[in-house]
Amino acid sequence: MTRSNDVKYPGSTPESGEEINGVKSPCKGWIQIFSHYVDYHITVHDDIAVGYSAQLYRLDGGTASLVQSFDVFYENLKQEDAGPNGDAPEDAVRNGNPRVLIGGTEGYPCGQYRLTLTPEIRHGKLRLRRMPEADGTYVVLNTAGADSGSRTDTYVQVPASTTVETAWSETFELRRNTLTSPQIVEFVWADFRTWDRVTNARITGVGDLIQQSLDASAACIARISANMTAELGANWRQVAVAGAFFPLHPAIRYWAFVFINKTEELTDRNVRITDPGRTPAYQKFLYERHVHCGGDIAAAPWESNHQYGLAFDAAYGRNVDQSPGNAIDPQVLVAKAIGFEWGGEWGRPDYPHYEYPGATSKWTNYRDQLIGQTPTAFTYGNHSYVQTP
Repeated sequence: MTRSNDVKYPGSTPESGEEINGVKSPCKGWIQIFSHYVDYHITVHDDIAVGYSAQLYRLDGGTASLVQSFDVFYENLKQEDAGPNGDAPEDAVRNGNPRVLIGGTEGYPCGQYRLTLTPEIRHGKLRLRRMPEADGTYVVLNTAGADSGSRTDTYVQVPASTTVETAWSETFELRRNTLTSPQIVEFVWADFRTWDRVTNARITGVGDLIQQSLDASAACIARISANMTAELGANWRQVAVAGAFFPLHPAIRYWAFVFINKTEELTDRNVRITDPGRTPAYQKFLYERHVHCGGDIAAAPWESNHQYGLAFDAAYGRNVDQSPGNAIDPQVLVAKAIGFEWGGEWGRPDYPHYEYPGATSKWTNYRDQLIGQTPTAFTYGNHSYVQTP
C-alpha cells in the first residue's frame, strides 16, 4: 500500500494541491534557515553559526499572522556532523548547526510567508548575498532582504557607515517541497568593525594605526644598539618605529572580525588586536630585545608571519593586558573554531599570538599559497604584501 506522502506529486500552485490517482494532496512545504557568518571562499572549514530569534508569518493580503516563533542561540561555535537539510531548532542549538529545518512532520500550507530574524548583536553586522556571477563580490542587503545598492569585495572591506543592528526579514513564496528539499532562506552575516577604532584600523588599514614606540629600557637599547645600527643604520630608532604596523592580510582580516565579535558575544569582554602586520625593521628590534634583554618571545625578521600580515596578537582589555592562559578560554576556542593556530600551545608559548595554519613566511600571499599558484606581488588597500627580499 502506498502512503499518500510517498506519492511523487508534480509542482503545484500555492492555492491548491495536486490530484493523482484520485488522491488529493494538500500543498505543503518545509523551510530551511541557513544563518551563518560569510563562508570565505578560499578557506576550508565549517561555517560559524549565528544565533538569533526568529518569527515566521503567513501573509494573506495585508494581514500577517504569526505561525511560529523560536530562539536559536548556539552553544557551539561551528557545525558538527550536521545533515545537509538541517536540524530542528532545539537540535541545531546542541549541534551548532547553522542549518535549521522548520515545519515539523506536517509542513506548512503553501503560500506567501515572511521570515524575520533578530541576530545576536555585539557589533555591527551586515547581511550579504553573493553575486550570482560568483566573482567573489557580495550584495549588501537592507533590513527587508532587498538589494541596498551597495557592494563589497571578496575581502568584506565594507565601510562602518553601513551598520545594521535590527531584525532582518525575507518574504518568499512557499511552494510544494519535501523534507529533503526544503525552501532555503539564507541569512549570511559579515562582522566588519570592532568596539574601538584602533583595532579596526589595524585590521583594515582604514584609520590611525598609531605610531609604535621602542618600549625598552636604556640599558637594553645600549646592548642592542650595535646590531641594530649594522642592520638599519645610525638612525635605527626612527627606522624601527616608522610605520611599524600595517593591516592584516586581506585573506584573514575578515576572520579577525569574526574572532573578536564572536569572543565578545560569548564573554561580554572587550578584545583588542595588536601587531597585525609588522615591518621587518620593527621585528628586528623585537628579536634583538628578546635575545639580548629577555623581552617577550620574538622571531627573527622575515621568520615571523607578522611580516606577512598573517598573524596577530590579541588579548582582553583596553590595554591588551589579559592574555588567555589556557586552551579552554573562550578566546582560544573561537580562534580554533575559525581555524587559527594559538601560540599558547607552542613549545615556547606565545599566549597572545594567533595565526592561520600553514601560513608560512616563504610565500608572498596566502591566496597563492592555498591554491598553489606561483607567488606574485600583491597589493590590497594601498598596502603591498611582499615576499622575502
